[in-house]
Amino acid sequence: MKKWLSLLLIILPILLCATDWAQLQIPVSPMMNLRDNNGRAWRTTEILREENVDGSYSQQAKFVYTYNNVNPALPDSIYIRYWDEGSSLWITGAIYTYTLNTAGNRIVSVIRSQNDDQTMIPVDFFNFTFDNQNRLSGYAYNEFDLNDMVLYERSRYYYLYPGNQGLQIVRAEHYPEFETSFYERSDYSFDTQGRNVDINRYTSSDSLSWGEYLRTHLQYHANDTTDYASTLEYIAQMHPYQALTFGLYESPYVYNGILSSYMTEYWNGVSWNLIRNHLYSYNPLNQLLTFQIQMWGEDDWMNYKNHLFTYLTSGNLSQQVEYEWGGSSWYPVWRYTFTWNEYTSAEDNTIPVITGIRLHTSPNPFADELSIRTEGSKSAPAVVSVYNVKGQLIRTLNTNLNSELAWDGRDDKGLATANGVYFLRLFSDGVSSSGKVLKIK
Repeated sequence: MKKWLSLLLIILPILLCATDWAQLQIPVSPMMNLRDNNGRAWRTTEILREENVDGSYSQQAKFVYTYNNVNPALPDSIYIRYWDEGSSLWITGAIYTYTLNTAGNRIVSVIRSQNDDQTMIPVDFFNFTFDNQNRLSGYAYNEFDLNDMVLYERSRYYYLYPGNQGLQIVRAEHYPEFETSFYERSDYSFDTQGRNVDINRYTSSDSLSWGEYLRTHLQYHANDTTDYASTLEYIAQMHPYQALTFGLYESPYVYNGILSSYMTEYWNGVSWNLIRNHLYSYNPLNQLLTFQIQMWGEDDWMNYKNHLFTYLTSGNLSQQVEYEWGGSSWYPVWRYTFTWNEYTSAEDNTIPVITGIRLHTSPNPFADELSIRTEGSKSAPAVVSVYNVKGQLIRTLNTNLNSELAWDGRDDKGLATANGVYFLRLFSDGVSSSGKVLKIK
């Protein structure tokens, strides 16, 4: 379990909406054990993305991690910032906020907030569920439309585990504003070692009649030792981080294990046709060195993209450089530089965690009543203040740390508040914590 918790530190959301709302694809980062040979543990604090322009790199975006007080190895927020040339400042374009279960080993919700005229507005909401074996059983995705001021349920995912060694994922996609829906089903097959070797995907307009769509075949390196149980644990840990990730087909870390390749084909109604091939190479330490993507041409594979990885002496990733094929040679396009922080050591049992307080809210969005849970290192009097988007204080709630209370959506005069975004601030003994909620009724 601890190994998978370490791996979570370097999984990234990949969508950033800057002032021009350009979509910046950020790669899912390599999986590695974040503990070096001396027993020191590390966590990612920042990833810098640079673009190659005329032979030199210019900074474009960075991803800043903040960590919670309960488990200092796991991030509770990732700030996506872009470089503004005009002001020569880093501007926060989006924030990803993660909520863990009480055991601290599963993500139960993700909220992506977007910069809208200098106000962070929550726009994407994911809620995850797990079965009695702690396996991912499904999740729902809701999107808040800033133009219509309506919360839409976009999709639901259902994870099924038939037989002794099976996996099936069904996705239901809904667009009520267009009165359309579609469904996708992925059937996973495993070898005798318990490794995922084939994925067959089907589509449907009614969830009753299914048509063949895509199929993927995976091959593994000789040093791979993954099995069925580790794959299910990987899915439970990683899929919540990957839920907001677009372009996963270009990531080397979609699947569990030390892969040597995976190839995807599509069904055109008559026969299967090759689309993509993904090739891996490793060093003697089983660290990924290259990840190459090929596209099928008329009669052969054509180079498309390549990724080169370099490492620090601690074993942590130092840089990832993405190349594109120029017809006769590779040319660099993007460079990612990783910054790490040591948070435990072989000499010290732990590095002290800064005493703090936390504010938990649910459901988010809410309609009539918002449940609020306060958390701290000890019980103490506390105040929860509610502000509107103009920064005006509209409600004050007195409580204690490590307790639960409710906000009925009204102001201090007892009047119902309007739909929209509200900011909550928890204050106790000189320390504060804040959060955002969306009211829709």
